Amino acid sequence: MRDYLNGWTAETAKMIPPIERTKGQKPAVKIREYIPPIAKQEEAAYEEEATVFLSRSPKVSLRLRREKTGEEIEVGTDSFLLGKGTDCNYVIQGNVSVSRHHAKIWKEEDFYVLQDLNSLNHTFVNGNEISEAVKLENGTRILLADEAFEALLEVE
Repeated sequence: MRDYLNGWTAETAKMIPPIERTKGQKPAVKIREYIPPIAKQEEAAYEEEATVFLSRSPKVSLRLRREKTGEEIEVGTDSFLLGKGTDCNYVIQGNVSVSRHHAKIWKEEDFYVLQDLNSLNHTFVNGNEISEAVKLENGTRILLADEAFEALLEVE
């Protein structure tokens, strides 16, 4: 057994000297004194008022920065479709690896979610392939096949 605590005492440790006893007395140790409780003060009588809870829903907005071009795309609150199809909210041109309907982003309460739409070359978030919806955070790196984006979240 290690002997590294030998001789060590805590700063708060106090030495309690033994009480000397006289002949025929039992040993007694007085560790602490009785302290009477503080008298309770009467609580002030308050009128009953309704409690109103204020809730502030933060306004969250999302932009995507396309790494190849530096372009920033404002993502709406509804379903936002990414791909090379002409019916997408953001059309990715000049990249044959991206599917027509590659991924979808939508807003839930106070955060955004990204989901792959069974694309041929998959969607990756921070280097990991996703198979289900993923919550986006500020600075998240998104790869649609080999097309890179950065998520830029702003909370007001």
